[in-house]
Amino acid sequence: MSRRLFILLATLFLTALFWGLLLARSPSPAELGGTYMAEARQRFALELAQVQVLWQRDGGTSVQWQGRWLAVNARGWAQPPCYALWQAMGLPLEVEGSQVDASWHQGHCRFSWQGAGFDYWPQTGQVKDFRQGEQK
Repeated sequence: MSRRLFILLATLFLTALFWGLLLARSPSPAELGGTYMAEARQRFALELAQVQVLWQRDGGTSVQWQGRWLAVNARGWAQPPCYALWQAMGLPLEVEGSQVDASWHQGHCRFSWQGAGFDYWPQTGQVKDFRQGEQK
């Protein structure tokens, strides 16, 4: 066997081995959902804090945020509807072809995808993770 052929076959074998290991270690949908929603929660909380600062500066019942008007309550926290709030914070409604659920649950918004997510209480501005199956 020539040296070039051996190097080519070894390179192909190592490439196939690498991709096989990479694919075997790819995260499950639940792990991917948890990671994405953790990052989304951080971004949501950061954007929400900036809306709060604008309200403290300007007052009123609405704040202009990134070219949109957001309704705020008497404490300066952004008000639902949940889907509009999610989009106003610059987060996509769809991830990897499946839709992020943004819904109202007894006084708070719940944002979830692939079994992971967080809740937002507009009366207090609290943002808190939830676990799959939790009913709050």
